[in-house]
Amino acid sequence: MKLQSELVYKPKFVWSEYVAQAKTLLEDKYAVGIIGGMGQAATRDLLSEVLMANEEVCDIKQDSDYLSVHISGITQTPDRTGYIISSLDDSLGKNEDPFPYLVQAYLNLKNMHPVIKYAGIACNTAHFFLPALQKFINEDKGDIQIINTVEESAKMIRQSDLKKVGLLATTGTLQTQLYHQALSKYGVEVVELDYVLQEYLVMDAIYGKYSGFGIKMGYLSQPKKKLQKAVSLLAIKGAQGIVAGCTEIPLAFSQADISIPFINPTQILARVLVDKTLNITNKRKDKIADTLHRQNSAGQISTLKF
Repeated sequence: MKLQSELVYKPKFVWSEYVAQAKTLLEDKYAVGIIGGMGQAATRDLLSEVLMANEEVCDIKQDSDYLSVHISGITQTPDRTGYIISSLDDSLGKNEDPFPYLVQAYLNLKNMHPVIKYAGIACNTAHFFLPALQKFINEDKGDIQIINTVEESAKMIRQSDLKKVGLLATTGTLQTQLYHQALSKYGVEVVELDYVLQEYLVMDAIYGKYSGFGIKMGYLSQPKKKLQKAVSLLAIKGAQGIVAGCTEIPLAFSQADISIPFINPTQILARVLVDKTLNITNKRKDKIADTLHRQNSAGQISTLKF
């Protein structure tokens, strides 16, 4: 075959014909949606988990064997914790409402193709706004269902024998009691740090407000040390497992860092998104719960690895 050094693609049709053709492509296919930008590294992590979850249930041999993934990441979305805290204390002033940005993120996904049936939010604290967002979607006659990461994580924890879990999350998530309410339905108690330790260990690990070394700032090793200290204190309070209730935490912290079960809601969300989009049912979530059960039964609830 003779190589042509100046090969240029020449469209066969006029622009309007390509637009019409594009609208008919993949009509029988569905995509996974991600509302991200809160922050970008956490969004990337959810995308990675979705791809791995896809690989677990599909025989991937080429690009087209993967589900399409559409991401609407609005990085200008105001801080969710800042808004929640300011809503509780008038003396702090009113922070900008993130909800309109979440609505815009949904509208971005709505017009993407292939069609999105299920989407996830790459931010735990943003789930405070989920009921209002899903109501808006329904009133907009949208077909997208936003998967509730908190509820799905609670369902998985229910299948384990864990009765008390420690929660690593933003102060905003703690204030909204999202995980507390979801887990209380299954008889699982949530323990958390007191305010000072929460700010110094967990919030600083995430934002770097005091130390200048936060996960959102791109640091991992320094925040990990603070999170390890937080886990040790939660274990003293009786935590049998740890819930990474902030999407930044799994970026710097994992099961390898502790000897009690580590629950990663980002991973759980990704697997639910893939399973629902592909309309498959399997025992994948049961396998996660079985792993937690084995760790618990093996007596790993008392020995921390630091």
